[in-house]
Amino acid sequence: MVTLQQGSSQFILKLNRTGPRGGSIAVRASPLSLEQALPETVEDHWRHFADDPNFKAWATDPRYRVVIEPTAEDRRVGSEH
Repeated sequence: MVTLQQGSSQFILKLNRTGPRGGSIAVRASPLSLEQALPETVEDHWRHFADDPNFKAWATDPRYRVVIEPTAEDRRVGSEH
């Protein structure tokens, strides 16, 4: 667990040490108080940005694969644009 204090605001990050990935993050700041579970997986797809003018290059140009590896579905959508 990591706790950071900034003025009257407190930020708490808890990561699972065993078992499934995940944990929680909390913000305690008057009048806001929030706690949310962290995801167990990250789903990152190029196709969420299909309307961007650079999308086809991101999804099909091998030079971009060092940043993120597009899935077969991303490449299919990229070839349509």
